[in-house]
Amino acid sequence: MNKQTNNRWLSQNSGEVISENKTLICKLCGSKQTYCDKYSYRRAMGITTSSGIQKNKGICGKCSRSAKRKPHPPRSKEWLLENRMKEIRRLGYDTIEEYEENIFVMGRKDTYYDRVDALSRTNLKNYKPELYKLWKENTWDGTNYKTGMTIEHKTPKSVCWKKRWSITKAAHISNLDVMSQKDNNESWKEYSTEKVSIKENKFW
Repeated sequence: MNKQTNNRWLSQNSGEVISENKTLICKLCGSKQTYCDKYSYRRAMGITTSSGIQKNKGICGKCSRSAKRKPHPPRSKEWLLENRMKEIRRLGYDTIEEYEENIFVMGRKDTYYDRVDALSRTNLKNYKPELYKLWKENTWDGTNYKTGMTIEHKTPKSVCWKKRWSITKAAHISNLDVMSQKDNNESWKEYSTEKVSIKENKFW
């Protein structure tokens, strides 16, 4: 180790001199991680030539990746709209209405469902974070039928599609609920009893 690097290490690490080995012992979990060269090892230990602050120095890659990030605050309506418009323009459309009309005309039901689901998750996270957390931590995975949570649309997506509801309307927070897959299926059965009246209104 040259004198300049050694002095920098001494100033950053309470006078301790680093050895030439390449094995890091994580200060959080105690596991060992060996690097392919001494330069990678020194970066991990915070010995760099840059003047910036070295984050997560002295910890292994796993602990570094799992370091908690500060969650961002709820996104504003303006921010959500601006980012949605960026995506719509990227797809070649000038307005939300033009984009959604194309989905209906082309019969792209799967795309409609995907967009409604994505916006539903965003709305739930922003406007009802406690329900979003309940869903996120207990998501239905195909095995936890009674306890696994799903995001339910009070007016089902299939009906929203038939009625040509906008994606924004179908995914509105007032149309969302969180329930177990078991309750979801029972809710659908109850909703299906109204199928005759829905047919009469030409929604099915």
